Amino acid sequence: MNFFSHRTNIFFPLTLSMPLQDIIFGMSTLGEKWKAVLPDFKVWMEPTVLPDAELVHTIKTMEKGSLLIRKDNILACHPQEDQIRILQEGLTAEKFHLFKTIPYHGKIKQIESLQYLIENNKSQILHEWNQKTAADTIKTTPEYSRTFIHPKARVSSCIIDDSEGPVFIDRGVTVMAGARIKGPIVFLEGALVKMNSELYPGSTFGRHTTLNGEIKNVIIHDFSAKGHEGYLGDSILGRWNNLGAGTTVSNLKHTFSPILLENWNSGKIENIGSLKRGLITGDFVRLGILSKINNGTTIGSFTSIATEALIQGRISELTWWAGNERINYIKEKARLHAFRQMNMKGYAWDDQWEKVLSQLNSKDF
Repeated sequence: MNFFSHRTNIFFPLTLSMPLQDIIFGMSTLGEKWKAVLPDFKVWMEPTVLPDAELVHTIKTMEKGSLLIRKDNILACHPQEDQIRILQEGLTAEKFHLFKTIPYHGKIKQIESLQYLIENNKSQILHEWNQKTAADTIKTTPEYSRTFIHPKARVSSCIIDDSEGPVFIDRGVTVMAGARIKGPIVFLEGALVKMNSELYPGSTFGRHTTLNGEIKNVIIHDFSAKGHEGYLGDSILGRWNNLGAGTTVSNLKHTFSPILLENWNSGKIENIGSLKRGLITGDFVRLGILSKINNGTTIGSFTSIATEALIQGRISELTWWAGNERINYIKEKARLHAFRQMNMKGYAWDDQWEKVLSQLNSKDF
């Protein structure tokens, strides 16, 4: 299965370096949701559309060389071999005539923004949990009513409260003594929950993440670490982030008015229509100790910040901010520092990351 989308700019800065299908929502990535319902089916999908029974059935009946269209938006494509190049180059409305178009009149559930992910992650966890339990693919742990603990997870003496939603603890997860966990909440493979963590509903923690402090209603992607005290809420972190000790993120204005956000593309200030929004980051973002983050802040990929100043607004990718000075993060140094970070956890810098870094642009300070 392959994926295509013309909507990546809606999800900046997360998608500056991360494919849309790798974004986590609920208990799995957007791509994994489609691979689960269409295994071994050679189709191209719009990853921001969520599967449902009617849509999946329609896609399974598509003949080769056809596009599934809803209001000029491509939902899926089942290409002939000689049409794959068209998809790789970018399928625009001007090229629709090269395919047989099939109109889709059913309802769809499509992710429209990062704020949608933040506001609906809790309900998505519940939805996927109910799907898995109905299919009997997971069984709850005997001493709890709605908690799954993988046989190869290590859970020490801690508090697990699943009275308001399920708790999913995957293979290789370690929960240290004294942690407090309240569902609905998800820990994916290899996550580490440190002592005295306070982890609240609506949160999904990606593979090999490190967690501590007070965390509520967040999505943290693979290999990122918020391993010390400090508050993080209503936020999404990309991959390989590291938040220094005491880092705290504001998610609410003192006036209790809607969050204002600086549009990543235009720089214009926009009202997102929500009272709560913390921090959004791309990949390889590092924040120094005691960092203070204002609500509605976005930080681009491969950025390092160590300052006593309030961090706020839109911070471009490849930013090196030390003290009061902001300069471009030289790519050679960004690569070296990322290489060292990955090496600490036994992973290697590869061609995929090299391609990502080469496509990022520095800002003139």
